Amino acid sequence: MVDLGLLADELSACKKCGMPLQLTHCQGVINFGLSAMLKIPCSNTKCNQLNNVPTGKRHGKVWDANSKLAAGILLFLHYGKPKGSIFYPCNHVFVF
Repeated sequence: MVDLGLLADELSACKKCGMPLQLTHCQGVINFGLSAMLKIPCSNTKCNQLNNVPTGKRHGKVWDANSKLAAGILLFLHYGKPKGSIFYPCNHVFVF
């Protein structure tokens, strides 16, 4: 999952020199459940800072998307399928 607003903010400037980052220059991805950390180098040849760009919000080491998924699963297990919703078992996605 990607928070486009956060991704746009993080790509707006290198952490070291302030130059805008380019998503097409991504050198790697570290997955954290539903979220990820992108490794994007600065395009400034004098800087070459490797920036860690998150694809979602987090609090400490806990990613919000993973917490929301876990809470949703617990609610589903406790209360069952909500009325008026469709549950897709192959994707584990609720549609309201």
